[in-house]
Amino acid sequence: MRISNYHTHIYLCKHASGTIEEYLNKAISLGYQVLGISDHGPLSDELTSLLRSRRMSIREYKDEYLSVLNKLKNEYSSKITLLRAVEIEFYEEYITQITKMRKELDYLVLGQHEIIINNSYKSVYSKTFNKDDIKVYVDTVVKAMNTGL
Repeated sequence: MRISNYHTHIYLCKHASGTIEEYLNKAISLGYQVLGISDHGPLSDELTSLLRSRRMSIREYKDEYLSVLNKLKNEYSSKITLLRAVEIEFYEEYITQITKMRKELDYLVLGQHEIIINNSYKSVYSKTFNKDDIKVYVDTVVKAMNTGL
């Protein structure tokens, strides 16, 4: 059996701990063949603040995340397959940024934590999430999947 994990968060998401290398070493010790690091990808600093979202910043993504992933992917290639990814929401105004990240990474994970209702963001965890919101959520996720990203 091939042991794999394609959804791993590290300290940059602000709700997990550990570095990429620590996760790699643990995965190797447990016999994993594939480890996908897919921490919460960056949105704009303004949107991250507005949503009180726990995720890496654009600067952390560019200066830290990508460089460490690329370095360790090569360094550990004889021991484990390291896949580079982010978990990201889909908002049409971020399609250029999402497309760029897809080119830099092995894959993207869609994690739609908020939807847009009446020009404002609403958490899918909101106690007031209703049937109309579910329709918007479904439409948003289908639109995201239809991009092929």
